Amino acid sequence: MNSNLLTFKPVVICLFLSASCGQSGQNNRQADGVISQAFLQEVVTTKAVLQPFQKELSLTGKVTADPNKIITYSPLVSGVIVKSYFTLGDRVRRGETMVDIRSSELSGLQS
Repeated sequence: MNSNLLTFKPVVICLFLSASCGQSGQNNRQADGVISQAFLQEVVTTKAVLQPFQKELSLTGKVTADPNKIITYSPLVSGVIVKSYFTLGDRVRRGETMVDIRSSELSGLQS
C-alpha cells in the first residue's frame, strides 16, 4: 500500500501543475506585435507641440568625468600661468604650446 501511495503522489502533483497551466492564461496573451484593447483604452496620445514645461522634476545625483578619458598633468616646475592657448574641453596634441608660464624656478634652472 505504501508503494502505491508513493507512485500516486507524483502523478497527482503533475496533474495539478498541468491543470494550473490551463485556459485561464490564454485570454491575457497577445500575438507578437499586437496591442491589446485594454492597453489602448488606458493610453492617451497627443501631437507633439512646443510649449513651456508644465512640470518640474528635481533629481539628485553626482556628475563625474570618465576616468578613461582624463589625462593628469604634473608640471616639472612651479610658476604662474601667464597665457593659455586652449580652453577646457579642447583637444591638445603632442608638441602644441599649452601655456606660457612665468617661473623663478625655471629662470634659475636656465641660468
